[in-house]
Amino acid sequence: MKLYRFLILFVLIGASPVVLAQGQPSPSLQELIKALQDYNHTYILPIMRTQRQKFNRQLSRMDSASLATLQTAYAKVKQQKNTVFKEYAGQGEELMQAWNELQHLEGEIVAEGWAVADKYESSLHLLLEKEIAAYIKLWREDMNALIEKYNLRQNVTQTPYTPQFKKYGLGEYLEPVGFVLWKIEEDKPDRREAAAEAGPPSLERLADPIHQIQLSVKEAGIVTVTLLNQQGRALQTIFQDFLDAGQHKLPVPNFSMAKNARYYQ
Repeated sequence: MKLYRFLILFVLIGASPVVLAQGQPSPSLQELIKALQDYNHTYILPIMRTQRQKFNRQLSRMDSASLATLQTAYAKVKQQKNTVFKEYAGQGEELMQAWNELQHLEGEIVAEGWAVADKYESSLHLLLEKEIAAYIKLWREDMNALIEKYNLRQNVTQTPYTPQFKKYGLGEYLEPVGFVLWKIEEDKPDRREAAAEAGPPSLERLADPIHQIQLSVKEAGIVTVTLLNQQGRALQTIFQDFLDAGQHKLPVPNFSMAKNARYYQ
């Protein structure tokens, strides 16, 4: 896991990630950012919330309390970094001092976040890679297609390192340290509802990329949902986690549905 500290890649963009040009976003770039954010809220966040809930249940009481403090501090620093240029407009020396202090504080928080992430390395590998590999493949394809749709390849810089998409709230929680420091309460319900009402970004290949199945849980407990082939042979366990009694919707990538496959609960 320590390798992530030196090669933190944005997995949604794949082997050739992009860095958005610096400065004020152009109108077309703003449209792309909004489309990516809407896709993120509609398709990615529901899956990642489930993964974080699984992770939270594995934490010791001490680590849970420590992370809660770190998550709040990390969210506050990010907010301050977003406003520092307005607060110190025209004050070059003061601006640089404030920025450097925030950078230093953020570095300290991230270092503490890594200490927790390292303790749960095997769990994070399972939650952030193995369990959602199929989803990541779909997300990467769709988000790259959105970039192509807005014809912005000529406005971005190719790089093998971390792209600037994260400053627009995309993808940080797919990295171990970003995942453990992610304060999921920050995502406002009105934003999620607006994205859901608007539907997925307008892109032909995005038609119904996610299939939802309805679950009826009679009694709270661990629920396992397995994809079976026509002969009743298990193809893939697509969900296994604690659910409360009641009705639940489970999003599943359509490409994981083999012909004549059915779900078994």
